[in-house]
Amino acid sequence: MNPTKSNGQGVTSTLTAETTYQTNDLNYATAERRRKGQATATALLAPEQLSFLPPPPFCPTWPTKGTLADKALGLLLDGHQFDHPTFERLTGSWCARQPIAELRKLGWPVVTIEVPSPTELVPNRVIGLYRLDSKYIGLALAAKDGSKTNA
Repeated sequence: MNPTKSNGQGVTSTLTAETTYQTNDLNYATAERRRKGQATATALLAPEQLSFLPPPPFCPTWPTKGTLADKALGLLLDGHQFDHPTFERLTGSWCARQPIAELRKLGWPVVTIEVPSPTELVPNRVIGLYRLDSKYIGLALAAKDGSKTNA
């Protein structure tokens, strides 16, 4: 038997074994269904929200010459992808995360790819592989060349 409840205005809620409520002929999945891990079609098919606004212009600030951020940017603009062991080998600095964070603060859209790198002590270890998309490399090199010719 399914209990029903009316609010007196023609809206009826029916409680079934599935714990689904019917209101104004619409079915809504309840928190109980979600709690049991049953995905809804809406959750699976939810589209990404698009923006009608143009993306912000690419105009990052260049790091101070000679800094680790400058060295990291040089590697990225040369088309290199690197993780922290590679950064250490090339620059002598063991931490690539701080210069990458500095570049991001300056407006550089550095991409991080998480790469599994397990060790005996940390079997779930993941490290970042850093890169810069080729379109930003081209824009940066064009801006850099343009500033040299205008100087």
